[in-house]
Amino acid sequence: MRWKDDTHQQIILKKISEIIATNHQADCSSEFEILNSRPAMPYTGRNGKLIELITKTAQDLGQQIPTEHRRGTSDANFFGSVDIPTLDGLGPLSDHDHTENEYIKISSLYERTLLLAVFLLNYAKNL
Repeated sequence: MRWKDDTHQQIILKKISEIIATNHQADCSSEFEILNSRPAMPYTGRNGKLIELITKTAQDLGQQIPTEHRRGTSDANFFGSVDIPTLDGLGPLSDHDHTENEYIKISSLYERTLLLAVFLLNYAKNL
């Protein structure tokens, strides 16, 4: 599950707990356990500046990089949740994320490495 902010997380968890507490079938019960969690990663103006730079860098390289606010499920959430400018998803292209069938597209390694290198150079120039 992903949530917009910590308040939203509490609403979702409360609703799940209410659903689980309702028994609709005799001799049946449900349990809910959080095994892994990340804080919310809200969109901020500081992130927006990084998004603008990565988008322009990709365009200059003839690449397209879709931008979306997915709220993340990575370690980037720990930084983004405390308003440290954060980008997530700059690794190689992949498919079947977070499943046993997840894989990276080897052909994207060069393109993404080039994008990251030029992005870091452009970022350093703007410091």
